[in-house]
Formats: sequence, C-alpha cells, structure tokens
Amino acid sequence: MNTAIEADDHYTTMRKIVALELMETINFIDSLLKKGVKAGEFVAGTRTREIAYALFCSVEGALMFARVERSDEPMDIIVRHCKKILESIST
Repeated sequence: MNTAIEADDHYTTMRKIVALELMETINFIDSLLKKGVKAGEFVAGTRTREIAYALFCSVEGALMFARVERSDEPMDIIVRHCKKILESIST
C-alpha cells in the first residue's frame, strides 16, 4: 500500500509496476474463487472479481488502520466480514 501511494503520480514507471502487482493479487484471488465455483464450493454465478476486490481492499485497509491504531480490532472486524462474504456464497 505504501508503495502504491508513493508511486501514484510522481513515479510513472513504478506506478505501472505496482499496478501490475496489485492486479496479479486480484487475479489470484479471483482464480481461487472461480476454482471454488467450478468445484461446487461456491454458488454458481458468484461475482468472483467483485469479491476479489472487496476482500483484498478490505484487508489492505484494515492492515493500514490496525497499524495506525496499534490495534488488532480493525483486522478482526474485517476478517469476520470477509468470512461472512465467503459464507454467503458457499454451497
């Protein structure tokens, strides 16, 4: 997250690399969710890409907040929320 913020407009080359890395993570989560749909673990028609973004961005935001607050609470809240999301699409 720090690298992404630092690379926003000032370091175009770095921003492109960071964007690729972030997209690789989203693609990885998306592929795991798609495999789960294919295996019958998740409901057919699940919007895997949207969920991949929601999970990743939630965890990244919670990590930042937890570090600033010096508290586990933000991460605990988001982990529970992510589990609910996954439970809601589970078969």
